Amino acid sequence: MAAMKRIGDDATLSRDDYRRLVERAETYRKALIVRLLGESGLRVAEITRLRPEDLRPAPGDSSGALLDVRTAEGERSRVAYVSADLRRALDRYVRSDGIADDEPVIGVSARRVQMLVSEAADEAGADRLSEVSASDLRSYFARTLLVEETVDPRVVLAAGGWESLSSFDRLLDAPGEAAIADALAGADHGPAAAGSGSASSDRSSQSPARATEFDAGIARSLLADSAARALVRLDPDGYVERWLDGADGEERDDLSGRHLSTVYADDGRSRDHLDAAAESGGHEAEGWRFDADGERFWARTVLATHREDSQLSGYTMVLWDHTDRKRREDELRERAERLDRRRNVRKRIRSADEAVLATSDRDDLEAAVCDRLVDGEEYAFAWTATSDLVAEQSSPTARAGIEQDDIDALIERLDGESPPWIEAMRDDAVCTAELDADPAELNDAPIAAGIDALAAVPLSHRETTYGVLVVGTDRGTPDDWERTELAELGRRIGHAVTAIQRRTLLLSDAVVELEFWCRDEAAFFVDASDRLDCTFRLESIVPVSASSLLFYVAVEDAPPADVFDHAVEHRGVEEVRLVETHDDGALLEFVVGGDSPLLTLTAYGATISEAVIESGEARLLAEVAQDADLRAVVEGVRTAFPDTELVGKHDVERPVRTVREFREGIDDELTDRQEATLRAAYYAGYFDWPRGSTAEEVADSMGVSSPTLHNHLRKGQRALLATFLEGSVGGE
Repeated sequence: MAAMKRIGDDATLSRDDYRRLVERAETYRKALIVRLLGESGLRVAEITRLRPEDLRPAPGDSSGALLDVRTAEGERSRVAYVSADLRRALDRYVRSDGIADDEPVIGVSARRVQMLVSEAADEAGADRLSEVSASDLRSYFARTLLVEETVDPRVVLAAGGWESLSSFDRLLDAPGEAAIADALAGADHGPAAAGSGSASSDRSSQSPARATEFDAGIARSLLADSAARALVRLDPDGYVERWLDGADGEERDDLSGRHLSTVYADDGRSRDHLDAAAESGGHEAEGWRFDADGERFWARTVLATHREDSQLSGYTMVLWDHTDRKRREDELRERAERLDRRRNVRKRIRSADEAVLATSDRDDLEAAVCDRLVDGEEYAFAWTATSDLVAEQSSPTARAGIEQDDIDALIERLDGESPPWIEAMRDDAVCTAELDADPAELNDAPIAAGIDALAAVPLSHRETTYGVLVVGTDRGTPDDWERTELAELGRRIGHAVTAIQRRTLLLSDAVVELEFWCRDEAAFFVDASDRLDCTFRLESIVPVSASSLLFYVAVEDAPPADVFDHAVEHRGVEEVRLVETHDDGALLEFVVGGDSPLLTLTAYGATISEAVIESGEARLLAEVAQDADLRAVVEGVRTAFPDTELVGKHDVERPVRTVREFREGIDDELTDRQEATLRAAYYAGYFDWPRGSTAEEVADSMGVSSPTLHNHLRKGQRALLATFLEGSVGGE
């Protein structure tokens, strides 16, 4: 069965129907909701905001209560009336459920209230009531008061929160001839009633102009009471006959005779709204409108029709200014969208991080990262690539969400405009590019999918950049926070690639030995050996942080003090100190954070096996895994230090030392007394933390003095470490 229609049809809700709905509701809460709609005229959303503290005694002799109806922001929008019986029902429900004064009485969503009304309609057990809605119950509230109780329409308008009296048009039947005759039979407008000074004489003497002034006065009162922006009278074709401005209640003659389309931001919508109102008797809409002064505002517009002898005679339109609400809603929506976007982007990046941690092969790592990034709506595609900074070329290595032909088209299109992937690697920073909206220039691929921006992310670790990650988005150029998140992802990928290469090198029996000659003055040791005419020989490299290495370097033919003075002036050396001196030179310790080809090589996962720098020239030997990207290693060194050349490349078999050989090597280095001291200290817990025994206790057990024990321990530990660390100087 269709929903309840105009009052007067068979589907009209009668008092018996209403009583049946209340009595047959299976729960007290359902019955209470039905009564709040049908007896107090509350809207569904208003019921969800009802709190006990909103009720207060009605003034005068009334035994009922007044209810402050609240907006979603908690402001009072109007006052409704609650009968004494309904007030008692509310009080009973509040007490039984232990509801506090500031807590919602019903405590469910607006959608749930509508569902409870539908359930109550089904429980009424009558087909004609099965589709009664909350709107039907509010119509019952208005019709009962207007028709059966003959309450002043303006009171019903205010209590129910309707915007204008025209809202009641659909609730009232057009009076028949008998009803008109009965209503006007007692009103005498003839000459006989025009007695001197009589009240009837005063009424009958009113001219049409006087009646118009009276109508305008009522209109101004309604405008003031309803806070409407404007009240407009239109002819059947939609042309303005009268415009009352809500700001001052004055009529705007400058809009008279102009079509309603001048009020709308979209001209076509005015005709649609007029047609909709003419068809159904009324129409409500929201959108941008213009007032009599041309000011643009967000309006709620209510159109109601006027008919004479069943023919359309015109319209009344009321406009309410909701610009402030619209702006608040837009701000909240934009903020929510920004938060959702940030949350979703971080979710994608966290997923890519998981792939970085779970993968031990570089190719698999890059493929997994691309797959994880496009597994959502934040990024449409992703690819990784190695780039030749010298030739300014990019070679994709993994991709997701985009075909290779489309990547080639993008590279070809942007390579001539300082492409972002080259800039990202050169500057070690996330670089972005906006895409033109011409799909023909990009093979119709990414642009057709709405992609409007790219972000290129360097995959770097320390001073080494392994490649670039490129992502495409339809959200415009990424904001600063997103570029920061992507940059951190790039650094984590770079660190993982370094770890993969080092692990591969460590486990490899065969390696590739690269020999470099470097004469670049930007390298500290090259410059210092040239200026001081001395020789530096690398003894060992120890990583100390993500961006610094500890170099132990032997220097010959130069006083340590001169090396110190030169190091202070160089930005790549963070610290330097003297370890020891001997007849032919000294051993120095450097903390190097940049400006060293050795730092660049280790960042690419290489192990430095030898480094000798003499008179402005450095000979560097580095070992890399056989499956390492040799081109990337060489280009990385040459990019940082252009005056460097690769002079040799050899495959080298690493000698494999068995556990037995290692033990025999230790036995050759340790004396019997040193080995006995180490064993006694180890099993006594001297090396534990906290210690199980002190040095004095171990010495007493062995029958030696404490200094003697320390001497044996120190020499034994050195022999062990020398055997273990003997080999490449770049070992970790």
